Amino acid sequence: MIIILKDFLIKFGYFISITFWIVSIFIYLLKIFNEDFGSFTSYGKLKFNLKILKEKKKKNKDNNNNNNNKNNNINITSILNLLFLDREIIDTKQAWLLFYTILLVLSNIFFFILSEKNIKSTVSTQILFILFFIQSGRRLYETHFIQKHRKSKMNLLLFISGLCYYLFLTLSAFTETLYKSNEENSINIFNLFLSILLFSIGSFEQYKSHEILSLIRSNSKIINNNSNNNNNNNNKIKSKNYIINKIIDVSDEDNDDDYIDQDINDKDFDDKIEYKTTSSTKYEIPNGRLYHYVSSPHYLSEILIYFSFLVLTNFKLNSLILNFIFTSLNLIHRSYQTHKWYKSKFSNYPKSRKAIIPFLF
Repeated sequence: MIIILKDFLIKFGYFISITFWIVSIFIYLLKIFNEDFGSFTSYGKLKFNLKILKEKKKKNKDNNNNNNNKNNNINITSILNLLFLDREIIDTKQAWLLFYTILLVLSNIFFFILSEKNIKSTVSTQILFILFFIQSGRRLYETHFIQKHRKSKMNLLLFISGLCYYLFLTLSAFTETLYKSNEENSINIFNLFLSILLFSIGSFEQYKSHEILSLIRSNSKIINNNSNNNNNNNNKIKSKNYIINKIIDVSDEDNDDDYIDQDINDKDFDDKIEYKTTSSTKYEIPNGRLYHYVSSPHYLSEILIYFSFLVLTNFKLNSLILNFIFTSLNLIHRSYQTHKWYKSKFSNYPKSRKAIIPFLF
């Protein structure tokens, strides 16, 4: 009876995991094609710009089309508002720390469970959980000590989405591995070394990308405080190496992107282009390393990291493949929006720089 129950729970967990990722992909496609829902689920500059874009389109459309679109959008957002999913009560930084903590803890738990079972076909998944552990530990460190966050709140929908994402990232790999434990799935040495190489490169470049953003924002604080300290001056000079330009914007939203706020009175940088608004926030174009080639190298690195998971498991975990599709769709779409934002605000934005794939897109 106990064995039957275990088998049922494993099959049920596998089915739920596959369903979750398929539904997530369709929901994100809805986000792309429905402006109102897209704005509801966006943050930072992109949320602000989607609102502006929606207002402009409403003015240009005739009354019939306008009413039809309005009705379609209200059907979605009114339900979300009714469920209080628009409430912004959770600190953004604390939310991300919680997400990565969940990934770290669950990776440990599932790793030891698989280790106790001593099943040969689960070795690649055990290594996968080790990589999950390393990834979550690094992101926890970066979020707490490297990245600079302004105070902001995350709405409940995004918070619940984040919780589910990291829960099912680990749960789906665990349940599918047990579900397919009888299949021949010995670890491939070449795939092992290739995946570790890709994971290491992606992790290092993502760290360096976040470090560049941190240096730029640190430079902002130095200028705002008008400090004469030698160490601060050295940091200021170092951060200037990673800046091309800056811009003023009205949004006070927090972001996890490459938009860096800076005091409006700073006169220490040349070749300045201002997007004049009522805000006193400036934004700079990061430069250096992969920023020479793409607008969002931290997203490119993230995709590389998740691709390394597929290589490690020899593309045999369906849930992990669906997770990669969802994650890539998310990051590529957001990178494209970020790239368009830069190009629309900076007349001298590097023409050779692409959105997320060097030399291509």
